[in-house]
Amino acid sequence: MATSIQSVGTRVESFLDLDLVVVLQLMLAEIESEPTSYRPLSDFVHLWRDNICNSGPGTIDLHLEELLYEPHGSAALDQLLRNVEQTILSLGDPIAGDMLNADFRVPGVQFHDCRSGRLHSALAKLRLVAGLSDVGVAE
Repeated sequence: MATSIQSVGTRVESFLDLDLVVVLQLMLAEIESEPTSYRPLSDFVHLWRDNICNSGPGTIDLHLEELLYEPHGSAALDQLLRNVEQTILSLGDPIAGDMLNADFRVPGVQFHDCRSGRLHSALAKLRLVAGLSDVGVAE
C-alpha cells in the first residue's frame, strides 16, 4: 500500500494513501455541507478533488503549507478536522466499504471495510503536521 508524505515546515508525517483518500473525501463532504463555514478552504477544494482523482500512488499533496498561510486557514482546518472526527465517530467501526464506494467514487479505487481507528490516527497526524492542538482528538 502506498504512502504519501504531508509536511509543514519541519513537521513531516506519512499517511497510507487509502486512509488519506477516505479522510479527504470526508473533508470535502463536510465542506460541501457547510460551504460558508469553510470559506478560507474554498481554494483548496479543487486541488483536493484533483489529488483524489489524478494522483499516483504516494503522491497525494494536501497543500497544507499553503493552506496555513491563508487568513483564517488554520482555524478553518482545525474546525474541519474536528467535524470530520465527529463524522467518523458517527459512522461506527468498521466503516462499511459498500458505503464508501457508494458515497466516494474514486477512479481505480475499490474501498473495503475501513477501521475507524486508522482514520482517527490519520486525523491526529494531520493535526500534528499542521501544528494544530490535539485536544479533543480521539485516538
